[in-house]
Amino acid sequence: MKFIRDAADEASDPVFGRLVNKEQKKDKGRNQQRCGLKHNTYLHLPNRKPDEDTNVQAPTVPHTPMFTPTSENISVSPRMINYARSQGGKLALPIVPARVRCTDTETVIDTYAMLDPETNTTYCTEELCDKLGAKEMTHQMELITITQTRMPVESTVITLFVSDIHNKQEPCCIPEVTVRPSLNINLSGLSSCVELQKWPHLQNLEIPKLDVEEVHLLIGQECADLLLPDEIKKGHPGVPFAVHTPLGWAINGPIDPFKPTVKTSYFVHNRSSLERDLSRL
Repeated sequence: MKFIRDAADEASDPVFGRLVNKEQKKDKGRNQQRCGLKHNTYLHLPNRKPDEDTNVQAPTVPHTPMFTPTSENISVSPRMINYARSQGGKLALPIVPARVRCTDTETVIDTYAMLDPETNTTYCTEELCDKLGAKEMTHQMELITITQTRMPVESTVITLFVSDIHNKQEPCCIPEVTVRPSLNINLSGLSSCVELQKWPHLQNLEIPKLDVEEVHLLIGQECADLLLPDEIKKGHPGVPFAVHTPLGWAINGPIDPFKPTVKTSYFVHNRSSLERDLSRL
C-alpha cells in the first residue's frame, strides 16, 4: 500500500530516518501486545501511559438514572377540533324524513324521525298515532333516563311500518312502538339546504323538507336496520358529517357556528316486564 511504501522510504532517509528509528525504539518497550502478524511495526500505535509521578485521574461522570415513561409522566397533546363550542353554535341532529303507516288502516303519513342509537325503544307521539288510526295496546314499562331511574309508566304500543318517503327501500316493521303524549323534540337540530351549502362535502346532498313542526318518531336500537349506514361523507376534524341510512341522509355535528343551540339529551332505556320479573328473582 502507498502509506507503507512512504513509511519505508521515510525510515530509510539518511536524515529523517534516524529520527523515526529512534522514536520507534523508544516506543518499542511500551507496546505490551503484538498481533503476531508479519508486517512493519510502524503500523502499531504505541500504548502510551501517563507518567507514574503524575496523578492523573479519569473525569468523574455523574450517574443519571434512566427515565422510565409511565402514564403519569407522559404528556399527551390532545387534538383540538376546529369548532369553538364555548361560543355556541347550531349542532345538527340526525333528523330524517320518514313515511309511516300502520297495519290497521291504509293511511300513510310523512313525518320527521330522529335516529337515536342511545335508546333501546322506538317512540311516537299520540298525534301521529291518532292520525294513523292505529289500534293501541296497553303496556307497562319502566323508563330509565339521564335524570331518573326505574320510573314506572303505563303507556300504549302500536305496530308501524317505516320507510323512506321515496319508497326506495322496503318498509321496516317495528312491532312495538311506544306511544307518548309528546317527544319534546323540535326541529332546531334539523339541517337546511342553505346550511349544507356552506360545506363543500355536503353541498350535493338533498334533504327533503316537510310541512311538519316537530319530530313525531324516535327510532332506537330495537330497529337497528334503520340506523345502519351505507355511506359517509366527512371533511376534516371539527366539521359536520353526513351518514346515509335507509331513510336518507342524516347530518351530524356543528352545522352553523353562528346560530344558537339548546343542549338536549334523549337517552331513554325501557325495561320490559320480563326484565323486571327476572331482576326480582
